[in-house]
Amino acid sequence: MSTVSPPARPLRVRLTPITYGELDQLLAMFLVREVWRNFGYPRPPTLFRLRMAWRQREGHGHFIDRTDGGQRVGFAVYFGDLSPDDELEFGIAIPDPALRRLGLAHDAVLAVEQEMLGKGRCKALWAWMDESNRAVLELAEWFGWTVTGREKRAQEMVDGMADVKRIRLSAADYPAVAARRPPRAEAP
Repeated sequence: MSTVSPPARPLRVRLTPITYGELDQLLAMFLVREVWRNFGYPRPPTLFRLRMAWRQREGHGHFIDRTDGGQRVGFAVYFGDLSPDDELEFGIAIPDPALRRLGLAHDAVLAVEQEMLGKGRCKALWAWMDESNRAVLELAEWFGWTVTGREKRAQEMVDGMADVKRIRLSAADYPAVAARRPPRAEAP
C-alpha cells in the first residue's frame, strides 16, 4: 500500500460498494441519457449482463454519493480481475447534467485512486477518453495520468463515433504523481 497525503480539503463524495442486489440501480444510471454509450457498449447493458459480470467477478464498482446529504450522483465501474497483480479498466459517470461542473467527478477520481491504487486493490487503472471532451482531457492532465494510446473513430459515445485516448496510472506511480499535483484550487 502507498502512502499519499490526503487532499487539502475533504472530498465532497464517498464511494459506496455496489452490491449484487443494487445492480438495478446501476442499470438505471447507465440508461440516463444513454450514458452506456460512453463506456463503449454497442447496446445498453441489461440487468442479466451486469449480474453475470458481478457473479463472475469480472465487474466491480462503487456508487458515488455526496457527503453533504448522501445524494447518489453517479458511479465508478471497474472491469477485470480485482487483484493487486491485474490492471482494471474503469469509468466514472455523473449522469445528471445539473450535477456536472461542480467538481464531483474530480473528487470521485481522487476517491477511486485512493481506494483502488492507494490500497493496492489493483496494479493499475486505465480508461478510454473522448478526445473532443475538453473538460475530461484537462482533468486527466491535471491528475497526471499517462496517455498510452490513441485511436481514431474507435469508440461509440453518446454523440457518435469518437477519437479516443487511452490513459493509465499504476499503483507504483500513484504516490509520486499525486505528490506533484497542484493544489485543488488550480484543478479544472
